[in-house]
Amino acid sequence: MRSSPAAMSMIVFFEVSSEETYNKLYRPPTWPGGASGVTIGIGYDCGFETAAQIASDWGQYLTADMISKLGAAAGMTGARAQVETHKIRNAVSVSWTAAMAVFQNHDMPKWEALVEKALPNCDLLSGDSFGSLVSLAYNRGASFNGAGDRYLEMREIHANMADKNFAAIPGNIRSMQRLWPNVPGLQSRRRQEADLFEKGLREPIAEPAPVAVSVDPVPVPAPEAPPSPVPAPIHPKFSVAWVQASLNAISDEQISVDGQYGPGTIAAVKRFQAANGLAEDGIARLETLKTLAKRLDV
Repeated sequence: MRSSPAAMSMIVFFEVSSEETYNKLYRPPTWPGGASGVTIGIGYDCGFETAAQIASDWGQYLTADMISKLGAAAGMTGARAQVETHKIRNAVSVSWTAAMAVFQNHDMPKWEALVEKALPNCDLLSGDSFGSLVSLAYNRGASFNGAGDRYLEMREIHANMADKNFAAIPGNIRSMQRLWPNVPGLQSRRRQEADLFEKGLREPIAEPAPVAVSVDPVPVPAPEAPPSPVPAPIHPKFSVAWVQASLNAISDEQISVDGQYGPGTIAAVKRFQAANGLAEDGIARLETLKTLAKRLDV
């Protein structure tokens, strides 16, 4: 993902506030109001997904019955979604770990791709600046060519991205506060998105290193990559990011959920194994994964 960790944290905060708040309020489906659909996880709106996509995104985290009920709500928005949410609220429960896994593995990549498709020159932005636009689209949709006064600033962002006038974009984002004069949460979100975009403008963008090409290149054997000291999880239903997020959820661990099975993750797995009577080798073999899943009640 190109969005910075700060941008991803901001999106999670404005969607569900915190893990504690999520577990109190958002484990069952909710209906945010307006033209929204049945919503689960970190702002995952079933009203704008197909039943097949919901099954693909959530199949490994929820029961077949839950997937069936959410699939029936696919495409429903507005008043119909409100009724459907009330109907299935007690039958569907999404854990924090599942919500974060889908957010990182499906939601963020999807919205990043939509923003990159909608706006030119995204590759010239830092992770903070790009991530602030992803947050904006996550909330308003990638409607950078929307018609009417309500989408004036979105169109201005598109024009400024095309002109590489990046310095004007924080002003475009802040100007949107006019649309929600009585909604402090959305006003705060726009201000923080603008602030993060500005912070990103002060960050250097990594340029690709120039590649020297010889007219008559001499083949040189590539050095063998050193073997990884510890393999990643071996079972296809579990990802490295899932392991990292799960360890964070059940303990005081603060592992970076980056999908990389590095020293920090290895050490955290060892501590989990020691606490649960498992072989302390730092390798997330199937027995370790099953024990972790059992602790999460999934």
